[in-house]
Amino acid sequence: EFPGTAPLWPPPGVAVEVVGRMCAAWKQTFPRNARPSSRAAFLFDWDGDPLPRATFEQTLDKTELLLAQEPGPFFCGSKVSAADVTWAPFLERYAG
Repeated sequence: EFPGTAPLWPPPGVAVEVVGRMCAAWKQTFPRNARPSSRAAFLFDWDGDPLPRATFEQTLDKTELLLAQEPGPFFCGSKVSAADVTWAPFLERYAG
């Protein structure tokens, strides 16, 4: 435990179901034809070729729709949650 630190699953005022739904949503959001990788997850297909730009745009559009489901800048509203921690590494690679 870390005294004075709010929990991430769920943060205060957020239902645990919302955090679980947002954490699980990335499986339906990121391209299924993409290769998982510790260095370049969801950037390349299984043959090693880069995914088309349209695939990235579709993924980001789906992500925007998820973010719009809750009020606030984070996946579960106004507080950082485990969902944000789950999504951050993948979105960071897309932003790069």
